[in-house]
Amino acid sequence: PDGLGRGGGSGLGASAAAARGGGGGASVLAPGASAGEGQERVVVCARVDVFVCGKALELHQKSHHTPHFLCAVTNKGFYIVDPTAPGHPETLKVVQHRDLRDMTRLVKGMTSHDLHVGWAALTAWGQALCEEFVTLICHQDGQRNELLGRLFARSQPSSGGVTHRVPAQRDVQMGALLEGFVKDPELATYAESADGRLRLFVLSDAQLFEFSMHFDYWLPPGSRQALEELDEGPSAMPGSRAMGSVVSAAGGRTVSRGSESDIQGPTPDELQALRDRVRLRTDRDREGAAGEGTLVCLGGPRSLRALTKLAFYP
Repeated sequence: PDGLGRGGGSGLGASAAAARGGGGGASVLAPGASAGEGQERVVVCARVDVFVCGKALELHQKSHHTPHFLCAVTNKGFYIVDPTAPGHPETLKVVQHRDLRDMTRLVKGMTSHDLHVGWAALTAWGQALCEEFVTLICHQDGQRNELLGRLFARSQPSSGGVTHRVPAQRDVQMGALLEGFVKDPELATYAESADGRLRLFVLSDAQLFEFSMHFDYWLPPGSRQALEELDEGPSAMPGSRAMGSVVSAAGGRTVSRGSESDIQGPTPDELQALRDRVRLRTDRDREGAAGEGTLVCLGGPRSLRALTKLAFYP
């Protein structure tokens, strides 16, 4: 979408340097290891709102005709691109770039639009491993599940097997918190409110609820809880659909399966042990926390009996 990946040239590969520093692409779990040879290809791209460590990323131009970020997953990395920045799509502004080896888990959100992606990071002093989350709110139906499947497949090291992929989990916290406000919700989705902010709207059989989300209070499931079985599907195959053109070229090595970004890095078993260590630290750091404050109900429920008009975009 929005021109990402069209035409030749360096594209994401050349633009990723702008993201160095925070989510800047250099691997935490495989420092100094090569990103791999061969052509970098976009395998999935989605329009999203993005929260990093619970804080919403701000677009360069909120009034742009396409006011959203792009999440692109390639055979080598994870990118967040701001298409409202000047020069797009000829010049891509990459605001987040993550090495796929640093992925620690995938948490399937409560609605059909949200996905929480765990990443290994370093503490503020750079002395210990910790886990941070990038939350994606997808704009179109089906994109969350496609991102989930592609990331799940790409978390597999090229020399490893399916058992070396990161765990996929269900977000049990949001559902539990929602039950405290809404009995038997029929529909939950994200949309912009009248103030231009992203809100969670929940419909019951007789009422409409509006919530503000505070993902800085959100907690993932325990590392061994709420596990989700995902179909390996076609996304696990080496010939997975490439959406867009080559974004960089560095030789002709091909990889039989999984991620192509683990050349000269840790072995699959070593990488799995590091990922386990990161998730267990999160378990210890958040033990006893309940995540209160993640959802705040705004203005109380609105009765559907008071509904007078319904307008929508065709």
